[in-house]
Amino acid sequence: MDKLYITKRARTLKANGFTILEMMVVLLIVSILLSTTQLSVKPDGLSLFSKNLLLTIQSEQFKAFETRQSRQIIIDQHHYETQEAKINYPSSISCTPQILRFTNKGNISKGGSITCTQGAKQIRLVFQLGTGKGRIDHV
Repeated sequence: MDKLYITKRARTLKANGFTILEMMVVLLIVSILLSTTQLSVKPDGLSLFSKNLLLTIQSEQFKAFETRQSRQIIIDQHHYETQEAKINYPSSISCTPQILRFTNKGNISKGGSITCTQGAKQIRLVFQLGTGKGRIDHV
């Protein structure tokens, strides 16, 4: 009786579900289709630039806090300057000029925003007075 029940049960499972071979064939077909279609996600140049600029500004803030010395970063239309380096923007990007100063405690001396453009796209970097915490707003 037990043997008969097990064979009936195996037949119903096989009839209701996939075998391993069928499942492997389906997975093979899906993987071939996924490998032939390429998803091209090109990162936005202005977004990458603004994230990099924000990280540079935050790095200057951390250096001011760490060394207990005031620091500044000069944002010009086509480049920015720190005490260590002058970095040029990509030719298609321009920003509103601004000087950001950080106190020896790492606080920003004047809040504000920097607007960067690339063609018709605009991104604004906003800095809060006091803490100097920055964020990126897509305009």
